[in-house]
Amino acid sequence: MKHQPESALRQPASKRISSPASQRLQSVSDRHPRAPPPIPVKSILRNSTSTLSLPSSIIVTPPQDHDSDKQTSSSGTAATSGTAPPSYKWIPEQQAGDNESSLDSGPVEGEKLAELRKNGGYRRKHKRGGWWRMLLLIIVFCVVVVGLAVGLGVGLTVGRRKHESQINESGSTASGTSGNDTQGSGPQPFPIGQYTMLTALKNVSTGCTSNAETWTCYPRTTYDPSDPSAGGLATFDWILTNTSSIFATMGSGPTADEGVPANISISSTDNPLSIGFNDRPLTYISSASNSSTARLTFSYTMGKSVFPATSLTNNNIGSQCFFNQTVFTGTLYLSAPRNYPTENTNSSSVQSSSTNIQWPYAVEVTQSSPGGEDTPACYEYMNGSNGDRITTGLTAQPASSQCSCNYNNF
Repeated sequence: MKHQPESALRQPASKRISSPASQRLQSVSDRHPRAPPPIPVKSILRNSTSTLSLPSSIIVTPPQDHDSDKQTSSSGTAATSGTAPPSYKWIPEQQAGDNESSLDSGPVEGEKLAELRKNGGYRRKHKRGGWWRMLLLIIVFCVVVVGLAVGLGVGLTVGRRKHESQINESGSTASGTSGNDTQGSGPQPFPIGQYTMLTALKNVSTGCTSNAETWTCYPRTTYDPSDPSAGGLATFDWILTNTSSIFATMGSGPTADEGVPANISISSTDNPLSIGFNDRPLTYISSASNSSTARLTFSYTMGKSVFPATSLTNNNIGSQCFFNQTVFTGTLYLSAPRNYPTENTNSSSVQSSSTNIQWPYAVEVTQSSPGGEDTPACYEYMNGSNGDRITTGLTAQPASSQCSCNYNNF
């Protein structure tokens, strides 16, 4: 049997609902609307696309379950209750002035900034005052070095000027001219300077050789006191240089007979016609019994070469003889007077051609060679070169025999 739709719709509602509560339902009326119920606080455990940002000073506590555990549905069924997670607190940022140890802990464990700070990502350690301290030390060091340099320079300059003044006072010559003025080099303490030694060849000895022609002395003519203008003048240009700030000079005091180092070296000028030597040390000798013998002296062994004026062979070939054991000795007196050259001596041409000053005191120069085997050693000389050795006409003389050239200016 089929039911009719119309008859079914016309049945009263009381027949469809059997619960007593349905009898109390009233029709909905819009005349007095009630306020909507409040929206419950959203649980922080619930996933959300939005980010909740809270100030650091607010402590957030999840809402408590008040009556939700006891509420029942309209159907009479009790609502399902759940246990909320334990509450947590927001730890605020450390304020300025906190200890450095606070940098090791961030506001919330797990945040990126906290982890970076904990791991030292943004930590910058600077030692305060490092560069300034280093700069200050450098400045202090420079000031100390400059002070020492200036002090030493002033002290040495004052000491040297005092020493030079004492030498200048005692270094004047008998003629009133200071002996420490060298042309082109300015005033220098005596005896430092460049000097010309004007001497005369006083005597010649040929005892070391069997042929007197093999030993000659410049200028080949001896000085004749009866005729000073006849010749015999020999000049030596020497340079005296101190090797220390303290050196021997006039009034340096007495010494032993062997003397002491003068701290002065002597060299010859660059003259191919003179006897050449370089940087020979001088010895200062001043006898305690006779202060007038204060002197500077030096000596060294040299090879003397002589071209005899006559031939030593039968074929009239030129020759050259060598005296390889010749000792050259120079003595410069510091106070003993000189008397050569005199006014009649033909020395004006020599003095005018020399740019050096004349040594103001006595000078003595000697060349000496002992006899013996191979003294002299003579060779044929042709076209600027030596040939065969000459043995005929030469006989060795005793070793005690001497050949010498003696020069002085007194």
